[in-house]
Amino acid sequence: MNTSRSKNVITLEKAPNPEIRRYLENHYDDILTDLECLTNIDSPTGHLAGVIAIQKWFEKQFRLLGAAIETRESKNGPHLIARLKGQGKAKTLLIAHVDTVLSTNAIVRDIKEWEALPYREGDAFAFRYVAAKKHAHGPGVGDCKASALLLLWLARACFANEYKPFGELLIWLDSEEEVMGEEGGGILDELGKKADHTVVCDTGRPNWGIVTRRKAMQNFSVTVRGISGHAGNGPHCAASAIDEICDFIARVKRMASKTPYPLEYFSRERFQQRGEIDCGQHIPEISINVPMIGTTNTKFNVIPDYAEALLHVRAFEPDDIKRLYKRLAEFAREPLLSECKITVAEASGMSPPLKSDDPGSRRLHDLYVAVANDEYAAVVTDWRGGGLTRANGRQNILDCAGVDTDPAYEHSTREYVDLNSFVPRAVCLSRLLAEIA
Repeated sequence: MNTSRSKNVITLEKAPNPEIRRYLENHYDDILTDLECLTNIDSPTGHLAGVIAIQKWFEKQFRLLGAAIETRESKNGPHLIARLKGQGKAKTLLIAHVDTVLSTNAIVRDIKEWEALPYREGDAFAFRYVAAKKHAHGPGVGDCKASALLLLWLARACFANEYKPFGELLIWLDSEEEVMGEEGGGILDELGKKADHTVVCDTGRPNWGIVTRRKAMQNFSVTVRGISGHAGNGPHCAASAIDEICDFIARVKRMASKTPYPLEYFSRERFQQRGEIDCGQHIPEISINVPMIGTTNTKFNVIPDYAEALLHVRAFEPDDIKRLYKRLAEFAREPLLSECKITVAEASGMSPPLKSDDPGSRRLHDLYVAVANDEYAAVVTDWRGGGLTRANGRQNILDCAGVDTDPAYEHSTREYVDLNSFVPRAVCLSRLLAEIA
C-alpha cells in the first residue's frame, strides 16, 4: 500500500468541531436530493443550457448564505465565483467544476454489460442510487458534481453553526475544466494570486486518496502527403498516405512505456485478490494516445494522398515529452515510402505537471494527513494521476480533496461516486480551513 509520503509529525492547533459532522450527517438525505437534481441536469462541456442551469442553481444556494456572486462568461458557459466572508484571516480558493464528459444519453457500447449498468440509453433520468453501498451513479456524478456539491454543503454547515474560521472563501465552479478552457486558466491566475491557499476539490481518490503527482501533457499534429493512384491499376505508381501514417504511428507507439501485464491484471477483482491498493502506481511513465486519425479520401478504389493524425502525449517528466518531440522529427525525415512527406508540429503548448514539492503544497498535504488521522483515524493514500486538473503547474495547492470516485470508471457509463466519503471529506476540509486560517 502506498501510504502518505508525509514524514512530518504535525501538531494540530484547532480542536474538532463535532457540530459540523453532526449537521452533515443529519442532512444526508438532503445532500442526496441535491445530488440527484444536479446529476439529472445534462451538462457535458459546451452544452450551454445545462451548464447555465446548474450554475444558476448554485448561485441561488450561495446567495442564501450571503455570498457575493460573480459570473465570468466563456464559450462553454459561465464560470461562477462565490465569495464568503469569515472570521479568520486567510483567503482560501476552493475549486470544483460542473461540466462533465458524458451526457445522460451516453451510448452503451458493450451490450453484455447492459443489465449491470446503473442507467441506460434513453432513460428519462440518469441518476441512480444504490443504498446498500451508498454509491450514486450517473454521468458526471463523481467527476465532479458530488464534489461541487460538497463545497456548498461545507459552506452550509459552517454558516449554520457559526463556524467561520477562514478569512474568506473564494469558491470557483469551473464550467470548462474537462477541456481546460482558456478563460478558466485566466480565472485561476487571478484568484490564485489573491488566495493564500488553493484546494482543488475535484474527484477524491479511494482509500482517502489525494493526488500528489500528475503528468505533463502535449498534443502533436502529424500530416502526410503521398501520391494518389488507382487501387487496382496503379498501386505501383502511388504512395499511400494512410500506409505511411500507420507506419509512423506504429514507430511512435513503441516509445510509450510498456507494462508487462495483461489488462485483466488491472481489474478491481485482481487488485483485491492480490491485496494491492490501486493508487496510480501502474500508470505508465509515458503514454501516447492517437485520439484522431483521418483522410480526405472517400473512395475505396483510390489510394489516398493525404492523411492526418493527432498524437496526445503525457509524461510525468516534461523532458520525456521534449525528447519524444525530437524523435518525431527524426521519424518524419525517414518515411517508409520515400515519395511521402511527413510534417510534425506542436498542436498545443505543454501543460505542466503537478509535483506538489513546494513548501506550501507540502504543508497543506501534511496538515490534511494529520486532520484525516485525527478526525477518522484514517491513513491518507498518495496517488499518481495521469489526468489533468487546474492544479497542474501550481504551487501552494492541495489536489483532489473531493468526494471519492474510482478513476478506473470516470468518463464512462460505469462512473459512480462513493457517498460514504462525502461527510468525512467535508469534515476534514472544514478542519483544514481552521488550521490554515
